[in-house]
Amino acid sequence: MSLKVIELQLALPKTQTVGQIQKQIQQTDLINQSHLKTQTKKIEAKRKRKTEELKKSLLQEHNTLRSPKNHEQTKGRFIDLEL
Repeated sequence: MSLKVIELQLALPKTQTVGQIQKQIQQTDLINQSHLKTQTKKIEAKRKRKTEELKKSLLQEHNTLRSPKNHEQTKGRFIDLEL
């Protein structure tokens, strides 16, 4: 019977340390997940900003090409059709 008491004395502290390790692993997973989420948001915001800048620059370029003062430069390149 004394062996069983000794075994229990060794087993109980091990289960406590295992529980602590599992808790730490779960916490690190949550931290990693939130970190990835913030990185993804930053990347999406950067892509959106670049897309908006590209749209704006293309619109400006289109407007400058369609202006009357550049008519000679664009002559023969575009066909304007109004009905």
